[in-house]
Amino acid sequence: MTRHIFLTLLCLSALSAPAQILTVNFPDTTDCSKSELTIGKEKGQNEFDARRLKAERKSPSTLVVDNVELKDMDFAPAWIYLDNASRQFIVEPGKTLEIDVTRDSNGDCSFIFKGDNARAAEYLKAYNEYFDIGKYFPFENDTVPTDVKQAEIDNNYAALKRDLDKVSDGKVKEFLKRLTDDAYLNFRVRLCGSDQKKAAILLDTVDLNSWIGLYNYLPVWAFESKLETPDFDADMTPWGLAYIKAIDEKITDPDVRKALLNNCALQVLEWGQCNNVDDFWLPFVEFAGEDSPVVKYYANKVKSLKSTRAGMKAIDINFTDADGKPHKLSEFFGKVIYIDVWASWCGPCRKEIPHIARHYTEYYKGNDKVMFLSISVDEDENAWKKAMEKDKPLWPQFRASGDDHQALTDAYGIGGIPRFMVINADGTIYNADAFRPSDDDFRKKLDAAIK
Repeated sequence: MTRHIFLTLLCLSALSAPAQILTVNFPDTTDCSKSELTIGKEKGQNEFDARRLKAERKSPSTLVVDNVELKDMDFAPAWIYLDNASRQFIVEPGKTLEIDVTRDSNGDCSFIFKGDNARAAEYLKAYNEYFDIGKYFPFENDTVPTDVKQAEIDNNYAALKRDLDKVSDGKVKEFLKRLTDDAYLNFRVRLCGSDQKKAAILLDTVDLNSWIGLYNYLPVWAFESKLETPDFDADMTPWGLAYIKAIDEKITDPDVRKALLNNCALQVLEWGQCNNVDDFWLPFVEFAGEDSPVVKYYANKVKSLKSTRAGMKAIDINFTDADGKPHKLSEFFGKVIYIDVWASWCGPCRKEIPHIARHYTEYYKGNDKVMFLSISVDEDENAWKKAMEKDKPLWPQFRASGDDHQALTDAYGIGGIPRFMVINADGTIYNADAFRPSDDDFRKKLDAAIK
Protein backbone atom coordinates (compact mmCIF):
# COMPACT_ATOMS: atom_id res chain seq x y z
CA MET A 1 0.00 0.00 0.00
CA THR A 2 1.24 3.49 -0.80
CA ARG A 3 0.32 6.96 0.32
CA HIS A 4 -0.49 9.59 -2.29
CA ILE A 5 0.54 13.21 -2.01
CA PHE A 6 -1.04 15.60 -4.49
CA LEU A 7 0.82 18.81 -5.26
CA THR A 8 -0.83 21.59 -7.22
CA LEU A 9 1.71 23.99 -8.70
CA LEU A 10 0.09 27.26 -9.75
CA CYS A 11 2.13 29.32 -12.19
CA LEU A 12 1.82 32.99 -11.28
CA SER A 13 3.15 34.15 -14.61
CA ALA A 14 0.28 32.43 -16.41
CA LEU A 15 -2.72 32.48 -14.08
CA SER A 16 -5.12 31.37 -16.78
CA ALA A 17 -3.13 28.22 -17.48
CA PRO A 18 -4.13 24.93 -15.85
CA ALA A 19 -2.08 23.92 -12.83
CA GLN A 20 0.59 21.24 -12.77
CA ILE A 21 -0.75 18.11 -11.07
CA LEU A 22 2.03 16.16 -9.39
CA THR A 23 1.43 12.90 -7.51
CA VAL A 24 4.16 11.46 -5.31
CA ASN A 25 3.65 7.87 -4.13
CA PHE A 26 5.54 7.00 -0.95
CA PRO A 27 5.92 3.47 0.45
CA ASP A 28 4.25 2.92 3.82
CA THR A 29 7.68 2.48 5.39
CA THR A 30 8.74 5.98 4.36
CA ASP A 31 8.38 9.03 6.59
CA CYS A 32 7.25 11.40 3.85
CA SER A 33 7.44 14.36 6.25
CA LYS A 34 11.20 14.29 5.65
CA SER A 35 10.84 14.81 1.90
CA GLU A 36 11.31 18.18 0.25
CA LEU A 37 10.52 19.74 -3.09
CA THR A 38 12.51 22.66 -4.43
CA ILE A 39 11.27 24.52 -7.50
CA GLY A 40 13.70 26.41 -9.67
CA LYS A 41 17.04 25.91 -7.90
CA GLU A 42 19.06 23.15 -6.31
CA LYS A 43 18.77 22.49 -2.59
CA GLY A 44 21.24 24.44 -0.49
CA GLN A 45 21.14 27.69 -2.44
CA ASN A 46 20.49 30.87 -0.48
CA GLU A 47 16.81 31.73 -0.31
CA PHE A 48 17.29 34.92 -2.31
CA ASP A 49 19.07 33.18 -5.19
CA ALA A 50 17.45 33.41 -8.59
CA ARG A 51 14.61 30.99 -9.30
CA ARG A 52 14.69 29.08 -6.03
CA LEU A 53 11.26 28.35 -4.55
CA LYS A 54 10.80 25.82 -1.82
CA ALA A 55 7.82 23.57 -1.11
CA GLU A 56 6.11 24.00 2.25
CA ARG A 57 4.58 21.15 4.18
CA LYS A 58 1.14 22.06 5.52
CA SER A 59 0.65 18.69 7.24
CA PRO A 60 2.61 15.42 7.54
CA SER A 61 1.03 14.15 4.31
CA THR A 62 0.63 17.27 2.18
CA LEU A 63 3.10 19.45 0.33
CA VAL A 64 2.18 22.70 -1.41
CA VAL A 65 4.24 25.07 -3.52
CA ASP A 66 3.58 28.80 -3.73
CA ASN A 67 4.97 31.48 -6.05
CA VAL A 68 6.27 29.38 -8.94
CA GLU A 69 7.65 32.15 -11.12
CA LEU A 70 8.27 30.78 -14.61
CA LYS A 71 9.50 33.94 -16.34
CA ASP A 72 9.15 33.75 -20.13
CA MET A 73 9.08 29.94 -20.19
CA ASP A 74 5.99 27.93 -19.29
CA PHE A 75 7.72 25.44 -17.00
CA ALA A 76 10.31 25.26 -14.23
CA PRO A 77 13.03 22.80 -13.18
CA ALA A 78 12.39 21.14 -9.83
CA TRP A 79 14.08 18.79 -7.39
CA ILE A 80 12.68 16.17 -5.03
CA TYR A 81 14.75 15.12 -2.00
CA LEU A 82 14.24 12.24 0.40
CA ASP A 83 16.92 11.01 2.80
CA ASN A 84 20.14 11.05 0.75
CA ALA A 85 18.41 10.59 -2.61
CA SER A 86 17.40 13.31 -5.05
CA ARG A 87 16.14 13.69 -8.61
CA GLN A 88 15.57 16.63 -10.90
CA PHE A 89 12.47 16.95 -13.08
CA ILE A 90 10.27 19.51 -14.86
CA VAL A 91 6.98 21.04 -13.67
CA GLU A 92 4.70 22.48 -16.34
CA PRO A 93 1.15 23.89 -16.32
CA GLY A 94 -1.47 21.60 -17.82
CA LYS A 95 0.72 18.53 -17.46
CA THR A 96 0.53 15.56 -15.11
CA LEU A 97 3.46 13.74 -13.59
CA GLU A 98 3.60 10.82 -11.18
CA ILE A 99 6.63 9.90 -9.10
CA ASP A 100 6.90 6.47 -7.49
CA VAL A 101 9.32 6.45 -4.57
CA THR A 102 10.82 3.00 -4.01
CA ARG A 103 13.31 1.54 -1.56
CA ASP A 104 15.72 -1.33 -2.13
CA SER A 105 16.75 -3.96 0.41
CA ASN A 106 19.28 -1.53 1.89
CA GLY A 107 16.62 1.12 2.39
CA ASP A 108 18.01 3.42 -0.31
CA CYS A 109 15.48 5.53 -2.21
CA SER A 110 14.97 5.80 -5.94
CA PHE A 111 12.40 7.62 -8.07
CA ILE A 112 10.41 6.41 -11.07
CA PHE A 113 8.71 9.06 -13.23
CA LYS A 114 5.55 8.43 -15.24
CA GLY A 115 3.39 10.72 -17.35
CA ASP A 116 4.16 14.06 -18.99
CA ASN A 117 7.81 15.10 -18.99
CA ALA A 118 8.93 11.71 -17.69
CA ARG A 119 11.40 11.64 -20.59
CA ALA A 120 12.74 15.01 -19.48
CA ALA A 121 13.25 13.63 -15.97
CA GLU A 122 15.23 10.69 -17.34
CA TYR A 123 17.28 13.08 -19.47
CA LEU A 124 18.06 15.20 -16.41
CA LYS A 125 19.18 12.10 -14.54
CA ALA A 126 21.75 11.38 -17.26
CA TYR A 127 22.68 15.07 -17.43
CA ASN A 128 23.49 15.21 -13.70
CA GLU A 129 25.48 11.99 -13.88
CA TYR A 130 27.47 13.06 -16.94
CA PHE A 131 28.21 16.57 -15.67
CA ASP A 132 29.15 15.68 -12.10
CA ILE A 133 31.57 18.36 -10.87
CA GLY A 134 32.71 16.24 -7.94
CA LYS A 135 33.60 13.33 -10.22
CA TYR A 136 35.65 15.26 -12.76
CA PHE A 137 37.04 17.97 -10.50
CA PRO A 138 37.43 16.42 -7.02
CA PHE A 139 38.45 18.59 -4.11
CA GLU A 140 41.62 16.56 -3.64
CA ASN A 141 43.51 13.56 -5.06
CA ASP A 142 42.75 14.49 -8.67
CA THR A 143 45.00 12.16 -10.69
CA VAL A 144 43.07 11.85 -13.97
CA PRO A 145 44.90 13.54 -16.91
CA THR A 146 43.14 16.48 -18.54
CA ASP A 147 43.02 14.86 -21.98
CA VAL A 148 41.29 11.79 -20.53
CA LYS A 149 38.70 14.00 -18.84
CA GLN A 150 38.19 15.99 -22.04
CA ALA A 151 37.58 12.84 -24.11
CA GLU A 152 35.05 11.47 -21.63
CA ILE A 153 33.24 14.80 -21.32
CA ASP A 154 33.08 15.09 -25.13
CA ASN A 155 31.53 11.62 -25.30
CA ASN A 156 29.02 12.46 -22.57
CA TYR A 157 28.01 15.65 -24.35
CA ALA A 158 27.49 13.78 -27.63
CA ALA A 159 25.40 11.10 -25.87
CA LEU A 160 23.18 13.73 -24.27
CA LYS A 161 22.61 15.46 -27.60
CA ARG A 162 21.38 12.13 -29.00
CA ASP A 163 19.13 11.54 -25.98
CA LEU A 164 17.60 14.96 -26.43
CA ASP A 165 15.67 13.69 -29.46
CA LYS A 166 13.55 11.58 -27.08
CA VAL A 167 12.11 14.72 -25.44
CA SER A 168 9.02 15.80 -27.37
CA ASP A 169 8.02 19.10 -25.71
CA GLY A 170 9.65 21.82 -27.82
CA LYS A 171 10.12 24.44 -25.09
CA VAL A 172 11.40 21.93 -22.55
CA LYS A 173 13.70 20.48 -25.19
CA GLU A 174 15.15 23.91 -25.96
CA PHE A 175 15.73 24.55 -22.24
CA LEU A 176 17.51 21.20 -21.83
CA LYS A 177 19.64 21.93 -24.89
CA ARG A 178 20.76 25.28 -23.49
CA LEU A 179 21.35 23.74 -20.06
CA THR A 180 23.52 21.00 -21.59
CA ASP A 181 25.47 23.42 -23.80
CA ASP A 182 26.16 25.57 -20.74
CA ALA A 183 27.34 22.61 -18.67
CA TYR A 184 29.66 21.53 -21.47
CA LEU A 185 31.10 25.05 -21.69
CA ASN A 186 31.49 25.15 -17.90
CA PHE A 187 33.56 21.96 -17.98
CA ARG A 188 35.66 23.17 -20.91
CA VAL A 189 36.53 26.32 -18.98
CA ARG A 190 37.46 24.27 -15.92
CA LEU A 191 39.71 22.07 -18.03
CA CYS A 192 41.68 25.16 -19.07
CA GLY A 193 43.31 25.06 -15.65
CA SER A 194 45.89 27.82 -15.37
CA ASP A 195 45.54 28.81 -19.04
CA GLN A 196 43.59 31.99 -18.30
CA LYS A 197 43.83 33.25 -21.88
CA LYS A 198 42.10 30.15 -23.23
CA ALA A 199 39.47 30.32 -20.49
CA ALA A 200 38.81 34.00 -21.26
CA ILE A 201 38.14 33.20 -24.93
CA LEU A 202 35.52 30.64 -23.90
CA LEU A 203 33.92 32.95 -21.32
CA ASP A 204 33.61 35.68 -23.95
CA THR A 205 30.93 33.53 -25.62
CA VAL A 206 28.68 33.60 -22.52
CA ASP A 207 25.42 35.55 -22.58
CA LEU A 208 25.70 37.62 -19.40
CA ASN A 209 21.92 38.07 -19.24
CA SER A 210 20.95 34.40 -19.50
CA TRP A 211 19.13 33.20 -16.40
CA ILE A 212 19.47 29.62 -17.66
CA GLY A 213 23.22 30.12 -17.52
CA LEU A 214 22.96 30.59 -13.76
CA TYR A 215 22.42 26.85 -13.36
CA ASN A 216 26.04 26.44 -14.44
CA TYR A 217 27.28 29.71 -12.90
CA LEU A 218 28.36 31.00 -16.31
CA PRO A 219 27.05 34.62 -16.22
CA VAL A 220 28.69 35.16 -12.82
CA TRP A 221 31.92 33.55 -13.94
CA ALA A 222 32.07 35.50 -17.21
CA PHE A 223 31.09 38.78 -15.54
CA GLU A 224 33.76 38.50 -12.85
CA SER A 225 36.43 37.54 -15.38
CA LYS A 226 36.27 41.14 -16.63
CA LEU A 227 36.88 42.61 -13.17
CA GLU A 228 40.14 43.01 -11.30
CA THR A 229 41.07 40.03 -9.14
CA PRO A 230 39.95 40.84 -5.59
CA ASP A 231 42.55 41.16 -2.83
CA PHE A 232 40.78 39.75 0.21
CA ASP A 233 43.54 40.96 2.53
CA ALA A 234 43.03 44.59 1.47
CA ASP A 235 40.08 46.97 1.79
CA MET A 236 37.46 45.43 -0.53
CA THR A 237 35.32 48.57 -0.75
CA PRO A 238 36.71 49.89 -4.09
CA TRP A 239 36.37 46.44 -5.67
CA GLY A 240 32.79 46.08 -4.42
CA LEU A 241 31.77 49.51 -5.71
CA ALA A 242 33.32 48.73 -9.12
CA TYR A 243 31.35 45.47 -9.12
CA ILE A 244 28.06 47.33 -8.53
CA LYS A 245 28.88 49.83 -11.29
CA ALA A 246 29.54 46.99 -13.75
CA ILE A 247 26.21 45.34 -12.87
CA ASP A 248 24.43 48.61 -13.55
CA GLU A 249 26.14 48.99 -16.92
CA LYS A 250 25.99 45.42 -18.25
CA ILE A 251 23.21 43.39 -16.61
CA THR A 252 19.50 43.73 -17.39
CA ASP A 253 18.11 40.31 -16.42
CA PRO A 254 16.70 40.55 -12.85
CA ASP A 255 17.72 37.02 -11.89
CA VAL A 256 21.31 37.53 -13.02
CA ARG A 257 21.40 40.86 -11.18
CA LYS A 258 20.25 39.12 -7.97
CA ALA A 259 22.87 36.41 -8.36
CA LEU A 260 25.64 38.94 -8.95
CA LEU A 261 24.57 41.15 -6.05
CA ASN A 262 24.65 38.08 -3.84
CA ASN A 263 28.15 37.20 -5.04
CA CYS A 264 29.36 40.75 -4.58
CA ALA A 265 28.11 40.91 -0.98
CA LEU A 266 29.48 37.44 -0.27
CA GLN A 267 33.00 38.32 -1.36
CA VAL A 268 33.12 41.76 0.25
CA LEU A 269 31.36 40.97 3.53
CA GLU A 270 32.15 37.28 4.09
CA TRP A 271 35.46 36.65 2.38
CA GLY A 272 37.01 40.11 2.42
CA GLN A 273 37.14 43.11 4.70
CA CYS A 274 36.24 46.78 4.69
CA ASN A 275 38.04 49.57 6.51
CA ASN A 276 34.62 51.12 7.04
CA VAL A 277 31.78 48.78 6.14
CA ASP A 278 29.31 51.62 5.55
CA ASP A 279 31.44 52.89 2.67
CA PHE A 280 30.42 49.74 0.81
CA TRP A 281 27.11 48.88 2.45
CA LEU A 282 25.25 52.17 2.03
CA PRO A 283 25.84 52.38 -1.77
CA PHE A 284 25.05 48.66 -2.04
CA VAL A 285 21.68 49.11 -0.28
CA GLU A 286 20.87 52.15 -2.41
CA PHE A 287 21.55 50.16 -5.59
CA ALA A 288 19.91 46.86 -4.58
CA GLY A 289 16.98 48.40 -2.69
CA GLU A 290 16.17 48.16 1.01
CA ASP A 291 13.54 45.49 0.35
CA SER A 292 15.93 43.34 -1.67
CA PRO A 293 16.29 39.82 -0.22
CA VAL A 294 20.08 40.04 -0.46
CA VAL A 295 20.05 43.25 1.61
CA LYS A 296 17.82 41.65 4.24
CA TYR A 297 20.02 38.56 4.29
CA TYR A 298 23.25 40.47 4.90
CA ALA A 299 21.84 43.07 7.30
CA ASN A 300 22.77 40.98 10.35
CA LYS A 301 26.23 40.36 8.91
CA VAL A 302 26.80 44.10 8.58
CA LYS A 303 25.51 44.62 12.12
CA SER A 304 27.95 41.99 13.43
CA LEU A 305 30.85 43.53 11.48
CA LYS A 306 30.18 46.84 13.20
CA SER A 307 30.04 45.19 16.63
CA THR A 308 33.13 42.99 16.14
CA ARG A 309 35.66 45.58 15.05
CA ALA A 310 39.17 45.35 16.46
CA GLY A 311 39.34 46.64 20.03
CA MET A 312 35.68 46.00 20.86
CA LYS A 313 34.71 43.66 23.68
CA ALA A 314 34.37 40.09 22.44
CA ILE A 315 30.79 38.84 22.59
CA ASP A 316 30.58 35.94 25.02
CA ILE A 317 29.39 32.65 23.54
CA ASN A 318 28.49 29.24 24.94
CA PHE A 319 29.70 25.79 23.91
CA THR A 320 30.18 22.33 25.40
CA ASP A 321 33.09 19.92 25.69
CA ALA A 322 33.11 16.25 24.68
CA ASP A 323 31.64 15.29 28.07
CA GLY A 324 28.72 17.67 27.61
CA LYS A 325 29.99 20.17 30.18
CA PRO A 326 29.04 23.79 29.32
CA HIS A 327 31.68 26.48 28.89
CA LYS A 328 31.87 30.16 27.96
CA LEU A 329 34.43 31.95 25.85
CA SER A 330 35.08 34.37 28.71
CA GLU A 331 36.48 31.50 30.82
CA PHE A 332 39.60 31.59 28.69
CA PHE A 333 40.29 35.33 28.76
CA GLY A 334 43.75 36.06 30.13
CA LYS A 335 45.55 34.61 27.12
CA VAL A 336 45.42 35.42 23.44
CA ILE A 337 42.94 32.94 21.95
CA TYR A 338 43.17 31.64 18.40
CA ILE A 339 39.72 30.25 17.55
CA ASP A 340 38.95 27.76 14.79
CA VAL A 341 35.25 27.41 13.87
CA TRP A 342 34.79 24.23 11.84
CA ALA A 343 32.65 21.13 11.21
CA SER A 344 33.37 17.49 10.46
CA TRP A 345 31.53 17.69 7.11
CA CYS A 346 33.46 20.76 5.90
CA GLY A 347 36.29 19.76 3.55
CA PRO A 348 38.18 23.09 3.67
CA CYS A 349 37.91 23.03 7.48
CA ARG A 350 39.46 19.59 7.70
CA LYS A 351 42.31 20.63 5.40
CA GLU A 352 43.30 23.36 7.87
CA ILE A 353 43.51 21.03 10.88
CA PRO A 354 46.96 19.56 10.06
CA HIS A 355 48.30 23.11 9.79
CA ILE A 356 46.88 23.97 13.22
CA ALA A 357 48.44 20.80 14.62
CA ARG A 358 51.83 21.66 13.12
CA HIS A 359 51.87 25.21 14.49
CA TYR A 360 50.68 24.04 17.89
CA THR A 361 53.09 21.15 18.38
CA GLU A 362 56.15 22.78 16.80
CA TYR A 363 55.87 26.30 18.15
CA TYR A 364 53.03 27.22 20.52
CA LYS A 365 52.58 24.23 22.81
CA GLY A 366 53.52 25.29 26.32
CA ASN A 367 53.33 29.02 25.52
CA ASP A 368 51.39 30.50 28.45
CA LYS A 369 50.48 33.65 26.48
CA VAL A 370 48.36 31.98 23.80
CA MET A 371 45.92 29.11 23.46
CA PHE A 372 44.26 27.38 20.52
CA LEU A 373 40.56 26.62 20.76
CA SER A 374 38.43 24.77 18.20
CA ILE A 375 34.64 25.11 18.12
CA SER A 376 32.74 22.65 15.96
CA VAL A 377 29.29 23.60 14.69
CA ASP A 378 28.34 19.98 14.05
CA GLU A 379 24.74 19.23 14.95
CA ASP A 380 25.64 15.54 14.90
CA GLU A 381 27.63 14.91 18.08
CA ASN A 382 28.80 11.48 16.93
CA ALA A 383 30.18 12.89 13.67
CA TRP A 384 32.12 15.49 15.67
CA LYS A 385 33.59 12.90 18.03
CA LYS A 386 34.44 10.59 15.14
CA ALA A 387 36.34 13.41 13.42
CA MET A 388 38.26 14.18 16.62
CA GLU A 389 39.11 10.52 17.02
CA LYS A 390 40.58 10.54 13.52
CA ASP A 391 42.43 13.88 13.78
CA LYS A 392 43.55 13.49 17.41
CA PRO A 393 43.90 17.24 18.12
CA LEU A 394 46.00 18.14 21.18
CA TRP A 395 44.36 21.53 21.88
CA PRO A 396 40.91 22.14 23.49
CA GLN A 397 37.87 21.04 21.48
CA PHE A 398 34.29 22.25 21.93
CA ARG A 399 30.98 22.12 20.09
CA ALA A 400 28.32 24.81 19.60
CA SER A 401 25.07 23.24 18.40
CA GLY A 402 21.43 24.31 18.27
CA ASP A 403 20.88 27.68 19.91
CA ASP A 404 24.58 27.98 20.77
CA HIS A 405 25.46 27.55 17.10
CA GLN A 406 22.95 30.23 16.09
CA ALA A 407 24.22 32.60 18.78
CA LEU A 408 27.81 32.15 17.59
CA THR A 409 26.80 32.75 13.98
CA ASP A 410 24.78 35.86 14.82
CA ALA A 411 27.36 37.34 17.18
CA TYR A 412 30.28 37.11 14.79
CA GLY A 413 28.49 37.16 11.44
CA ILE A 414 29.71 33.74 10.39
CA GLY A 415 28.28 33.01 6.96
CA GLY A 416 30.70 30.23 6.09
CA ILE A 417 33.36 28.01 7.59
CA PRO A 418 36.17 27.58 8.31
CA ARG A 419 36.29 30.81 10.26
CA PHE A 420 39.21 31.92 12.40
CA MET A 421 39.26 34.60 15.09
CA VAL A 422 41.85 36.06 17.44
CA ILE A 423 40.80 37.41 20.84
CA ASN A 424 43.16 39.54 22.92
CA ALA A 425 44.11 38.50 26.44
CA ASP A 426 41.93 41.30 27.86
CA GLY A 427 38.84 39.88 26.12
CA THR A 428 38.76 42.41 23.30
CA ILE A 429 38.73 41.50 19.62
CA TYR A 430 42.03 41.47 17.75
CA ASN A 431 40.63 40.08 14.50
CA ALA A 432 37.15 38.56 14.10
CA ASP A 433 37.95 37.20 10.64
CA ALA A 434 41.56 36.20 11.00
CA PHE A 435 44.29 34.53 8.98
CA ARG A 436 44.15 30.82 8.23
CA PRO A 437 46.58 28.27 9.69
CA SER A 438 47.70 27.49 6.11
CA ASP A 439 48.83 31.12 5.68
CA ASP A 440 52.59 31.18 5.04
CA ASP A 441 52.90 34.06 7.51
CA PHE A 442 50.69 32.49 10.18
CA ARG A 443 53.27 32.51 12.98
CA LYS A 444 54.41 36.03 12.17
CA LYS A 445 50.81 37.28 12.31
CA LEU A 446 49.88 35.41 15.48
CA ASP A 447 53.10 36.46 17.21
CA ALA A 448 52.18 40.07 16.43
CA ALA A 449 48.87 39.54 18.23
CA ILE A 450 50.60 37.96 21.24
CA LYS A 451 53.04 40.83 21.62
